[in-house]
Amino acid sequence: MKALITLLALIVVLGVAFVLYRSPPAEPEMTEAEIAQIEAEVMEFADTFLDAWRVEVHCDANLPLFHPDRLAMPYQGEIINREGWHEMCLMRSANVASATFNWISREVRVLDPDAAVFIGSYSSTWEYRDGSPTGHVPTSSVGGVAERTPEGWVWTFYSWSPGPGEEVEG
Repeated sequence: MKALITLLALIVVLGVAFVLYRSPPAEPEMTEAEIAQIEAEVMEFADTFLDAWRVEVHCDANLPLFHPDRLAMPYQGEIINREGWHEMCLMRSANVASATFNWISREVRVLDPDAAVFIGSYSSTWEYRDGSPTGHVPTSSVGGVAERTPEGWVWTFYSWSPGPGEEVEG
């Protein structure tokens, strides 16, 4: 009986050891400094994205900020890729002469050293080529997953939601 109990205990110990040593080691935690650095990089990436829209709407300047193969963006009931975003951007901005933007709020949630979620809201003012009245959108939102590539941060998931606009008088 002692031998059976000893054998069962040995099997349990070996089983636990097998599970513990077979599992891959946990990823080391990021330091506060590493997290702060990633947050700063993604904030700068978001600023670069918005800067391409200031004064002159520039779809081509923002194209490299979208992953060439893995962009997913909800738009009009479909998921579009980078080329779809570019076509949509050119179509929607054809009559835009200039635009100004100001961040209202923004936040970065670091997922790992090479991925983060960005969430922000902004106000915008639009001037049009055809003489339409200047439009102002007091608040719009933008969010997405940014991934680090050898070329820098890019959107792999991106979505924006413009709020209701209003005409600017005078």
